[in-house]
Amino acid sequence: MFVLPKEGWSMNDYDYMTALLERFRVETPELSAQQARTRAAEDKLRETLDDGQRKLLLRLADCENCYRTETALCGFLTGWRLANGIRDELNTLPRFSILDEDEAHMRNPEGRIDHE
Repeated sequence: MFVLPKEGWSMNDYDYMTALLERFRVETPELSAQQARTRAAEDKLRETLDDGQRKLLLRLADCENCYRTETALCGFLTGWRLANGIRDELNTLPRFSILDEDEAHMRNPEGRIDHE
């Protein structure tokens, strides 16, 4: 299960981010095809395995599914934090400018850049 970061996150934050993930999730034809293959494999397992074996295997599949869901949410949170960091960086003055860096380097070719 997803572990909330210790930086003041609550279950409301978790629920909010999960809702955002669901809102922006992109369904692809490949995903639909994979879901169909998964259902077909589950049907085949029902036919070939006894109840105990099938329950054990389906429990493993459920654990894998939870792991993938939580991994997707962690990736989404990482992207969200990155986007917020970039936004904050762009709103911070003075902004980084490669032209200013090049100009400073031309004034000081030894590589020491004096930021003013």
